[in-house]
Amino acid sequence: MYAHLKGWPPFPPVHWTLLGIELCRLHYRSLEKDKVEGIALANGDFTALISLSPSALQEVEWWSVNLLGATRRIRPPPMSFIFQTDAS
Repeated sequence: MYAHLKGWPPFPPVHWTLLGIELCRLHYRSLEKDKVEGIALANGDFTALISLSPSALQEVEWWSVNLLGATRRIRPPPMSFIFQTDAS
């Protein structure tokens, strides 16, 4: 799949959502990587076409399904487990 860099992304930049959407940090890295690589290959031309990797396409699918209903809790849920380690 190819995507135009012009107007990238078609919605507000993903990094704007990092604080507001709980699971978004898990679903933007491949898109960001493809964007950076595409800009570099196009010598900074934001109107060029870029190729999206399969992992980026999976992220696009996640965003299309989850964006409208996505939220973030003000308080995280109570912990179920507490792990303690010893440096020795």
